[in-house]
Order: sequence, then structure tokens, then C-alpha cells
Amino acid sequence: MMEGKYFMDNGNIKKKIKKNVNKTGFVFEYEVTNLLENYDWQVINSRYYMDIEYKKAREIDIIAYKSKQIDKIRYYTVLIISCKKNEKSPFWVFYTKDINKNDPNINFYPIYNWTNHKGLKYMLENKKYKNLITNNFNKKYIKNIYDINNQIFAFQEFDNKGNPQNDKNIYNSIITVINAYEY
Repeated sequence: MMEGKYFMDNGNIKKKIKKNVNKTGFVFEYEVTNLLENYDWQVINSRYYMDIEYKKAREIDIIAYKSKQIDKIRYYTVLIISCKKNEKSPFWVFYTKDINKNDPNINFYPIYNWTNHKGLKYMLENKKYKNLITNNFNKKYIKNIYDINNQIFAFQEFDNKGNPQNDKNIYNSIITVINAYEY
């Protein structure tokens, strides 16, 4: 009997879903996906990975990539994105300072290489060749990706009234991406 009532009430449920979907992160994820696709990124949504720390499957919202061929070598740029929404603390503030490009604790050009070609694989595993490849990588391409003037030194969530909140959601978002990357 309950099933019949449920299906008869289908119009009201659809209205509630349409009204409440904006409270979820799905709309934001959809907008980010569209933005990336408009800039010619290839997008994969809702991929699962194994969280090694907690030994359970988790979802990463978006994996986006672009590829570019330069002198017979294909380069891929990959983004791993976790979308978060919190109606109680909808604002994330990232505090920045001028970048110190001589800071030895920051890798300003995080290039990770992988290949299935035996010769190139040997070169990438050999530190001397790896540095040569990284240092001679198309500088204009790197500049377009990594040319930054500021670095983040702190972050905080704020509520609708401008009050600082716990930064748990930002932390969880970052950890999700790191775990997905490690997987």
C-alpha cells in the first residue's frame, strides 16, 4: 500500500528534489564541470578510489585533463578536484603573501613524469636525466601553468554573517584530493 501512495505523490517528491538539490554540492560540481569543458578539458566525474588510511572506497568529484603534443612527446596536465558546499559556512578565504621563489620548502614547478617507453623511463628514473628534462621542458608552457606571484599561508571558512568557522571542510577537501592522488 505504501508503494502506491509513494508513486501517486511523485509530483510532490520531484518538486522537493528540485528545491533541495541546490542544498547539495551537485550544482556546484556541475558548474565546475561545465567551466572546465568550456576550456577544452576532458572531464571524468564521480570516480572512486581506495582510501588507504581508512581502507574504504571514496569518491573524487572531478578528474580533468588536457593533453598537448610538443615535438613528438605528448604531455598531460591532470586536475583532481573535490567540490564542497556548506550552507552554514559558504565562504572560504585564502590568505596570501608575496611569493618567495627562493623558498627551498616549496616545489614551484611540480612536474611529475611517467612513461611506458623503456628508454624514456630509464631517463626519468636517472636523476641526471630527470633534471635535464625538467629544466628544459617548454618554459612558456610552464609559465602559463605555474606563473604565480602569491602563495597561500592560511585559510579559513566564514559563515553568512562573516564570522570565522572551523576549517574542517577545507581540510577534508585537501585530504580527499591527496588520498585520491596517492591512490
